[in-house]
Amino acid sequence: MIACSVIGASHRRQGKPCQDASLARELRSPRGERLLLLAVADGHGGSRYWLSAEGSRLACDQAAAAVEAALADHDLADHERWEQLLADELPATIQRRWLAAVEADWRQRAEAASQAFSPLTYGSTLGLALLGPAWWGHTGLGDWDLVRLDGASTVLVSEEAELGGPAEATASLCLADAARRWRERAGLVPLAPTTPPFSLLLSSDGVRKSCATDADFLSLSAHLAELADATTLAEGLAQITAAGSGDDVSVAIGHWGHPGDQAIGPPPPQPSTAARRARLAPLLISAAALLALGGLVAGLALGWESLLRGRQAQRPGASPSAKPGATASLSATARASLELESRRLCKQPQLIAPSLAQREPQFRDLLSGKLLAPVLIAAAARDPLGALIAAGSQQLADGSPESALLRGSCVELRQALDQQWRLQRQASGRMPPAPQPATAPPSRP
Repeated sequence: MIACSVIGASHRRQGKPCQDASLARELRSPRGERLLLLAVADGHGGSRYWLSAEGSRLACDQAAAAVEAALADHDLADHERWEQLLADELPATIQRRWLAAVEADWRQRAEAASQAFSPLTYGSTLGLALLGPAWWGHTGLGDWDLVRLDGASTVLVSEEAELGGPAEATASLCLADAARRWRERAGLVPLAPTTPPFSLLLSSDGVRKSCATDADFLSLSAHLAELADATTLAEGLAQITAAGSGDDVSVAIGHWGHPGDQAIGPPPPQPSTAARRARLAPLLISAAALLALGGLVAGLALGWESLLRGRQAQRPGASPSAKPGATASLSATARASLELESRRLCKQPQLIAPSLAQREPQFRDLLSGKLLAPVLIAAAARDPLGALIAAGSQQLADGSPESALLRGSCVELRQALDQQWRLQRQASGRMPPAPQPATAPPSRP
């Protein structure tokens, strides 16, 4: 198990503290049974919640203390009791402990002499996941995400329902009705001795917000879940926030049925240090490739194999179909992926410009020839947004199937792509700046 919180790239530039907190802790029942506790908390930030960094830290600490107390009093074999605890009693206990802890913190501060205490000052979300010998469960409130991963699938098992109101609205520990909001995020899943090994990845919203699609988020989660070294995880999270949302990011990871983590039967032999490093190397390569392609998610979606194909295509003697300017064969799968991504963006035109802005390095590498449009288009099923960007590249012939498909998309997408390509060409000195209009065009209502 492992947990890590990294300050957001935007917060670092602004000189703000990290307002996330996380923990991964092993607890023991009176009978010696192991219970793994994962927690992430995301302080709200902003002037109204100016002590939320402390609020998120106290949320994780008080949650761990409440779960440890419950473990001392309740048998882990009693699934129904723990299901009830996760839905009702633990939320009430954690809420009460957190309110007492933040008020005690406030009383020690100089501001307490002139200002009344308010829990809003410490506002934070909180997500919990528990892994026991014969069940796993979750509870919490706010905009955290929980992903379950095994050899066959990667599934988002818990996310916050739409609350209405502002786009960034989320449930919080500082709200008067916070305790009742936990029930909708609570659940317990029994396990059998024959259950295959799996992992749980709990993350704050900054991770998912760094991804263009949910498919990207699940792919990224699968790569993060394989990291067992705290330093490597911290480096990966720093790359995510730098290339993605800019928000603070937190992840807590636990394993069930893996060596050393609730293993079923005799544990398999441990790989050597050299073997572990060799297995980790492809992930680190993907992370490095990712930055060159315009963000962690883009690189992980394309994979090292796609990058190798691009490099090989640039070598002397490479197939003419892989050279810039050649027309790639648009498979049915690629066409379907491009059409689906185009429709998705056109349904929410306000997301088009921000999504493209996150992929600026992809535009630059296509413009310089470091990345080839046919390679991106061939990977449309894994990175449909990158394929759409490549479809607008001058590497493709004007009459190619890809460019024709792009011309059939909504005007907002075509204009945003044209604008981003123009900006990148201007930045590279490949075209003069466009003349400024005499009057500014009207803004979209």
